Amino acid sequence: MRYSIGRRGAVVAAVATVAAVAVGIAWAAIPSGGVITACFTKNGGALRVIDAQTSNCTNKEQRLDWGVAGPSGPAGATGPSGASGAKGDTGATGPSGPSGASGATGPSGDSDPTTLKRIVANSTTQSYSASNFGTLFYDRTLPANSSDALYITVTGTGHQANGDILSLLCTFGGSQCGGPFGGHVTVGNSGANSWPDNSFTATWCVVPGTATQRVQLFLIPTSLTNTIYIEHVSVQVDGSDTPGACSDTGFQTQ
Repeated sequence: MRYSIGRRGAVVAAVATVAAVAVGIAWAAIPSGGVITACFTKNGGALRVIDAQTSNCTNKEQRLDWGVAGPSGPAGATGPSGASGAKGDTGATGPSGPSGASGATGPSGDSDPTTLKRIVANSTTQSYSASNFGTLFYDRTLPANSSDALYITVTGTGHQANGDILSLLCTFGGSQCGGPFGGHVTVGNSGANSWPDNSFTATWCVVPGTATQRVQLFLIPTSLTNTIYIEHVSVQVDGSDTPGACSDTGFQTQ
């Protein structure tokens, strides 16, 4: 249906007036969406507000809808920051992570030159005797090694009688072992006519070569008529990396 400009202005004025009243009268009927619904009589201009959820306009009325809320206003200023909250409880410990891969093996350090390295060690309960000529009681070829010096040590129990003196001879690579007294060492008691079942020890220092070397130890009597004995003999060969270990440096001459 068409309306004149004057009539339309009257409709708008009527709608505004009724809407103002309807806001107070029919607020409970306004749907939660915030929209006011009214029916405008096509002939006569009567306006009534309805609850669109429960009522409808007749075919002689024109339905009008308008929102209660106006357009959104500008954003307000940011409020001040709130106070910090209380510290929360400590969380549970997480599971252990997987083990890392093993690192590479580091290079070997230099050996302590003052530490002796055991090359061989042998012992026996066998008895040895000697008269007239010497008796070989130890014979072994040593493996090649890089030591600066070798200490050959023999210990055991000895017996001498009738003024004979117990002595030992060491050879290394076919030559007499070195040391302050050379390869021949007296280990018995030169002042006793009889010296039964006494312990003895002797050590020689030799310089090894790069090849294998043969060590031989002999029991040597000092007379051709009497017999000397040794038993419970042990032999150890130790290597040293101390340069000049077999030298006579420091010994005084007379």
